[in-house]
Amino acid sequence: MPEKQIDPYAVAGVAMGTFNENSSSSVGAYMPLNNRYAWRLNCEEGSDYGVDPQDYKTRDAYHEALYRMKYKWREYCEDDSEFGLDPQWFELESDYEKALDSLKIINTRTMRLIFRPLPM
Repeated sequence: MPEKQIDPYAVAGVAMGTFNENSSSSVGAYMPLNNRYAWRLNCEEGSDYGVDPQDYKTRDAYHEALYRMKYKWREYCEDDSEFGLDPQWFELESDYEKALDSLKIINTRTMRLIFRPLPM
């Protein structure tokens, strides 16, 4: 059975004028009714990575899954320690690939200059 969707009006409780009628305290009567999942209303978007906050009960679990999916490209990317590039320096795989390609081109041109035969 799917988990119940969060009602943003219930989460915002006080601002929307909702109150807990069962509360014995007049101070606690204006507490939001269901704010356990309020973090879902303003969390980082994860749909590009196949991660939905509705599938997670805690903010930490969601962020961990999002981070894992967002940066999993770093696990299988080409290891280019010879060029001094670290995938951890890059947010996006495309940026890493561009930097790597640029270094390969520079390296190829440098090698051609170094090993060019001398004129006789």
